[in-house]
Amino acid sequence: MVVRGGGDIATGTICRLHHCGYKLLVRGMIRNQTKVAKDLKIGDIDPRIDEVENCYTISDKARCISGEVLEALLFYQGNKVTFTGYAMEATPEAKVINALSECIRTDKPAALVTVVAATGSGPGKPGALMVVHGDGSTIGTVGGGSLEHKITIQAVQCIELGKNKEVSYDLQSDAELGMSCGGNVRAFIKVFKAAPQLIIIGAGHIGLELYKIGCLQGFQVIVFDERSELASKERFPNAQLIVVDDLPARLKAYEFHSDCYLTIATSSHETDRLALEAVIESGASYIGMIGSSNKIRKIFEYLLTQGIPREKIEQVFAPMGLNIASVRPGEIAISIFGEILLVKNNGSPEHMRAIKKLL
Repeated sequence: MVVRGGGDIATGTICRLHHCGYKLLVRGMIRNQTKVAKDLKIGDIDPRIDEVENCYTISDKARCISGEVLEALLFYQGNKVTFTGYAMEATPEAKVINALSECIRTDKPAALVTVVAATGSGPGKPGALMVVHGDGSTIGTVGGGSLEHKITIQAVQCIELGKNKEVSYDLQSDAELGMSCGGNVRAFIKVFKAAPQLIIIGAGHIGLELYKIGCLQGFQVIVFDERSELASKERFPNAQLIVVDDLPARLKAYEFHSDCYLTIATSSHETDRLALEAVIESGASYIGMIGSSNKIRKIFEYLLTQGIPREKIEQVFAPMGLNIASVRPGEIAISIFGEILLVKNNGSPEHMRAIKKLL
């Protein structure tokens, strides 16, 4: 089979390896200690090879597609690539690692469960791996049965809390799991969280500065504004989403969660009020609004008349930001983001020197 730029390499109905169309580079998998003859390389094509070489590592460009690993000899010859090889089932460990890699790549929360110690004749053996998704589905196994069911439940709870945890299970017949294997199994649950979201409501000067900081800190940035000349891909090129529409309606429709951090700094007091009213019961971890004391007091009083619980209003950070900035938009954005990190990381506004007390 010959592949040219933009084509595919397919092996029956088992799996497909996509050709990236750039200098005939094809991404695959290489096997440890595989001898490669002149002009032949397993994985990535490299016509510069001058002599036989041994491969001792898996290529960092290796790909797993549909749960299968493609092992192929790829022969570079002029302007064409000839495929000779076969597809094989991935090892259980490879499936777990590939599933976890896919979660990280697509920014979906997941947990990796590793059995770190086991005594007795229980099903979980040291080194056993399992990936748990937020919905409780799993890849891999740590022994099956009631042990695996219990670990899966705890892993889902860890994902929801965003916290790692070490767990231990007694496998005696009279213990919680009701297993008669004897011994004990200890496992570690490592959570891989999705990137937090910075929701910028208002694409003006402060919104733009917040966007820059958020991108640098690895946040997904979502921008809301009714002004299309400001909320544009040109001004916010790396934003995950830009919404230019009916602000209150779109904010009410957006699915906020505990990893969302909202800032409100729109073009008018009225728009700020409408935006805050739309998101105040959203469940976001941080809701902040810019403005004078008089403006904020009036908005809070209005929200009370609309039946918004006082406890919800008291959770709003307004005026938002720490008391460290001048009137410059960049400094104001830093003060706001500092407050966001304070909430996100459960920190305190103290000086580190006061906390450490080294003298």
